Amino acid sequence: MNEIDYDKNGKKEGVGKLNDIYALMDALMMSPDSGYIKKSRKRWTDVRKKFIDKVAKRSTPVTVVKSFDRDEGCPRIEQHLSLANFQQLMDRFSTTPGSPSQRRRGLIWAKNNIGSKRIANNTEVNDISKKPGQMTRREFKRTLIELLGTHKFNRQLDEIFSKVDVSCDGLVDWEDFCTYTLLQYQELDYERHNRESPFIGKPKFFSDPRMNKEVIIRILYISNSNRYATVSKDGTIGVWGVDLELVQCLQLSPTSNDEVKKKLNLWVTDAVYMKNINKLAISTTSRDLYFLDTTTTTLMKQFHLFDLPSVPLCLDYWFDPLIFDARSLLIYGDDIGNVTFLYFNKPHVALFDDPAQIRRDRTCQVFAKDIDRQSEFVQMQVLTDVHKDWVRRIKYLPAHTSIVSCSSNGKDSLVVRDIDKKKKPYVFRVTKGIDCFDVSLLWNIIATGSSDAVRLWNPYVTNKPVAVLKGHQLAVIDVVIYEDQGLVFSFAKEETLRIWCIKEHYCLHSINLKFPLDARLPDHFSHVFLLQVSPLNTLLITCSDVIAEMKMQNSHQGGARVRNVVTHSRPLCGALYNKRLNQVIVGCTNSLVSVWDFESGQRIIQFSTAHDQEELAYMTLDADEKRLLNASRNGSITVWNFTNGHCLHRLEPATTDEITGVVDIAERNCFISVGWSKRIVVYEKDLTSFHIDPSLEWKGGQLHKVIQIILPSYK
Repeated sequence: MNEIDYDKNGKKEGVGKLNDIYALMDALMMSPDSGYIKKSRKRWTDVRKKFIDKVAKRSTPVTVVKSFDRDEGCPRIEQHLSLANFQQLMDRFSTTPGSPSQRRRGLIWAKNNIGSKRIANNTEVNDISKKPGQMTRREFKRTLIELLGTHKFNRQLDEIFSKVDVSCDGLVDWEDFCTYTLLQYQELDYERHNRESPFIGKPKFFSDPRMNKEVIIRILYISNSNRYATVSKDGTIGVWGVDLELVQCLQLSPTSNDEVKKKLNLWVTDAVYMKNINKLAISTTSRDLYFLDTTTTTLMKQFHLFDLPSVPLCLDYWFDPLIFDARSLLIYGDDIGNVTFLYFNKPHVALFDDPAQIRRDRTCQVFAKDIDRQSEFVQMQVLTDVHKDWVRRIKYLPAHTSIVSCSSNGKDSLVVRDIDKKKKPYVFRVTKGIDCFDVSLLWNIIATGSSDAVRLWNPYVTNKPVAVLKGHQLAVIDVVIYEDQGLVFSFAKEETLRIWCIKEHYCLHSINLKFPLDARLPDHFSHVFLLQVSPLNTLLITCSDVIAEMKMQNSHQGGARVRNVVTHSRPLCGALYNKRLNQVIVGCTNSLVSVWDFESGQRIIQFSTAHDQEELAYMTLDADEKRLLNASRNGSITVWNFTNGHCLHRLEPATTDEITGVVDIAERNCFISVGWSKRIVVYEKDLTSFHIDPSLEWKGGQLHKVIQIILPSYK
């Protein structure tokens, strides 16, 4: 049995940067040069030790850290920070001056004045309380822009500063930044390398000597008989049970003397299963198309379409499952770059006209040039010059009435074109061409494989891929998208199966498949994958005449479909949109708050705001959209930094009645809350205190006849 080798290179890349940061911290604590770092050595040592102990004890991460942006044009800033950048940033922090004239009286002034009308915003407080080694938002952004030499991370720097600024006072220091960075890389490393494999157990290998040891061109699932069918290069057709035991083996061509000579030129190029009529279509290099009936005990050749104008190299079939008697479509790409459509008007009656009514044990021969006379049953349409080279693979998209095809030519590697030629085609270019692809309308991507890498494309953006997934040592043979779990499987000539995450764009697992070939060199064709989901949940991979079976977990157990339906286990009580960070904040009745990125739809952070086991009743943002205010059914209100899940203040309840509305009055520097108590409660802002007491200076009494009062958002 083969061994499963995981992607060690990818793991080293993630862990390496984390170890670099650890090493830098240790070096800084031993350095006698920096006065600022010297003063905080003991404090940093304690923080680092507590952080490592906390991570070591945790079995699952509490916080879901935002994943990297996949757009190659705007990658995450964390990917560009090197060890030298950290060293330079540390020096900038250590040399950042404070406010000497105000530092001596800053704390006293703030204590006497915070909460009064004299402070209009955080800028004045920052100017007063700024110490050496601290940076404001403007200084932090300017410093990193200078270090990286680019302005393209401007929005990300705002986001990072909000996360580093735990206390929301508008100031950060080197220690805060290092703590954030360690948590960021630790959580990222956990998410990347502790995700469960979609496979159960190790792969199993199956082969049979009756298959003549010829390379398998295509493996298909025959649904009407619950069997597999393999088609080899020499025309050998194998019928396998679901346990992959060979049930039947037969030759495509007859064994008559006249046909033996013709068989010497036979080379199967592709095969496809016609599910609605239970037939198997096989193409050969002899410019033939064979149609076999799969309803019989032994596969019988019903029709033989010969003398085609070109060699069919790849096939695809489509039918409308909602209309029984609708016409179906067989598509093939050829060796001169054309795409041909065969429309079968009466597929359930007959594919071709058979005037002689040949017996079931005979094959109906159809001359390709006579198809025009059989318009009642079949019609042919040809799209010329789709590619300048061989068409390697083709797929029909019924939702757009278009086709997707690829070739090894660098000028038209992948083409998306509508059948009616009413729209301009989308042409994707890769220098070395594209050998295989798969399309997912659910994820809106096209996964392609070529000699250098796996690429993910937006179907409407042709100038560059969304991601380039490198890791294979040799050319990629086949790719397939597993939509239920958001994965891409790729197989290369070095016999390595890689599992890529569509969202994160990295390799989850790398499995080295050691096929038992008895000292023979491995041989592959373009189609090596057969992904069969529920109820079989199996991935089959072919190499030469050997089939590898890999059992997968049930897609419902993986949670992918449940995830698309619900995001919380309890009812939601509110949702807010943060225009400053372009994020959506959602609150659940079990006091669980989740922050989602609006553009990517990914959860950035999730934290609990439990109010003594009370349900969350109301939530809103402050006037600056920097803090989140949550109110519960027992009258308590908490103020949070929602970018990192840190609780800033607790507004003590005036009564035990439910809060139904909270508003931030920036001009008065206070919060106002209302609820079922029929009272208007005022909380004066005090940045130096965690607990803030209520004030009932607004007298209303029984003037508020309405029990539930909801304040609109203050403008």
